[in-house]
Amino acid sequence: MIANNDYALFRLWIPLVLMVTLLAMIIVHRKNRLKYLYILNFLCFTLSVNVEILLRLDVIDFKSVDSRVALLMAGTVLILMFISYPMTLVSLSLFLVELSKRHTWAKVMVGLGIVLLGLGLAGITLYGLFIFFGAMYSLKFG
Repeated sequence: MIANNDYALFRLWIPLVLMVTLLAMIIVHRKNRLKYLYILNFLCFTLSVNVEILLRLDVIDFKSVDSRVALLMAGTVLILMFISYPMTLVSLSLFLVELSKRHTWAKVMVGLGIVLLGLGLAGITLYGLFIFFGAMYSLKFG
């Protein structure tokens, strides 16, 4: 029985989808040196998903003497996720840049990615300014 499904999307399901994507990238770049980056990323996701499944199956009880082991396993999952997600962004970016040297559709994807990144940064900046000026306004009447 799998328990505690609060973070199942980001700790289990999205990594599984990204693992399949990384396998496809490894197959496409099987003669390129970037495949080693993809393999390392795949191994990080594999280890974190396996540890997460062990934690969800309640193999180790948090109230027993082995609670240190369970906390170490939970910390391992978090550290591997903090390594794996940025490495996936780098891997996908390098994959598209490498493909854009040969295919026009990849150049379009890189251009769209740059535009979306710019729009996202502009949105985050506007939201930050909104919060900042809202805080200043509340201090004025506070």
